[in-house]
Amino acid sequence: MKATKLIKLLTITGLSLCTISPAVAADTAAKREIYNTNKGSVYGVKGILKISATVKGQVKKQEAQIWSNATCIGEGLLVAAYASISPDVGRNVPNIEITKELEGLKLINAAGEEFDAKLILHDEELGLAFIALDPEGENTANWKNQIVDISADSELQHLDETINISRYAAHLRYQSAVTLGTVSAILEKPRKLYQIINASMSSPSFNHTGEFVGITVTKPSSKGKQATPVTIPAKYIRKLVEQATTQQNALKK
Repeated sequence: MKATKLIKLLTITGLSLCTISPAVAADTAAKREIYNTNKGSVYGVKGILKISATVKGQVKKQEAQIWSNATCIGEGLLVAAYASISPDVGRNVPNIEITKELEGLKLINAAGEEFDAKLILHDEELGLAFIALDPEGENTANWKNQIVDISADSELQHLDETINISRYAAHLRYQSAVTLGTVSAILEKPRKLYQIINASMSSPSFNHTGEFVGITVTKPSSKGKQATPVTIPAKYIRKLVEQATTQQNALKK
């Protein structure tokens, strides 16, 4: 290739990059704004899961520490993936009876402050759990709500991009994290669900305009099949909010 042609090619390439770069930067800035706007609504959840297994009349007990995320959707009301705080154990094992109990449930913000909480409602079919701030908790007076608006119904298509927000545990000082997800599959029946690559369990996803899409859960697996993470859209969460709020109000009596 002649030098003059090479110079022209490099010049054209450089101009093209200059044209694209501001658009890419603006797009990244918009995603970063969505993350910064909503990261405070994502809390850590920790507690102790007590498991009792009865096999042929013998009872074996075990305790496990749990860590998950929950999204604030109302005054002291949060939603999480049920399987992330109460894993599906022993379901497909014959001749075994499993009982589970959650104790010492805490919500944790970015500063590492802990707030007493209660599991007030769960729906195994949808894989959702609702957690409420304990009104009698020691640190309740310091609680500050940052509520995510779940009123919109965001319709996603294959290859659409999402902004997914989560919060780390103590080993990373409870810092929030963000990933970009891609819609890889859309399940239409029995209800619309999304499979979003890079969406963390129990964490919220948002679309490119900042609308809440839903949270990722794992539904109970059927015999011989592995559970697949799916994102539950906002409308299914909303259907349980009234019931969850009733249970939340009962804590105040």
